[in-house]
Amino acid sequence: MAVLTPSPPPQATEAVQSIFRDAHHRALRSPALSKAAGPLQAVEPLQVFTLGLDDLLAKKDLQAAKSTGWIFLVHDGNQTLASAEAVPTGTGDEQVLSALNEGRAVGSTAEAIRTVRGLPEVSKDDFELRLLRVPALYVTALWLHKTAGTGDLVVPLAPSPVDAQIGQAAPASQLIDELRYKAGQANRAAP
Repeated sequence: MAVLTPSPPPQATEAVQSIFRDAHHRALRSPALSKAAGPLQAVEPLQVFTLGLDDLLAKKDLQAAKSTGWIFLVHDGNQTLASAEAVPTGTGDEQVLSALNEGRAVGSTAEAIRTVRGLPEVSKDDFELRLLRVPALYVTALWLHKTAGTGDLVVPLAPSPVDAQIGQAAPASQLIDELRYKAGQANRAAP
């Protein structure tokens, strides 16, 4: 059994790879990428899913999360420098690069991926790596979707306002319960 890395659509891969081919990476407006010594590589593709505040208020779970694009870690050799995200344009299968990011969230994602590969649960079942975002609550987590049956896991990524320990796997149901509570608080506080 294993952690499975999904295969992104070719259009998402091309959208990300083209930025490294079409422009010399030193011209990129990212301090880490502009200082890269070697060729940049997009690795560890993760399908990005977004869960809305309305979904949480309606007591929905992770099955309500909608696919919104693909994120790749950007490596210079073995070093993770940034992430690059591709999103659909709404025109056929076309995708475009929507963001290049670096910093704490990127490092947290790379570390969480390394951590989950060594989890005992992973040796018993197959899990597909995904990235979960709950924008209304400022939450991002690595989502280990169990490919057969139930028992998804999540790993909150830094920075995060959730009580679950950052970088540690927890049952998805535990995080969803906390997010529903926080969604209710946010909804009551809204004018």
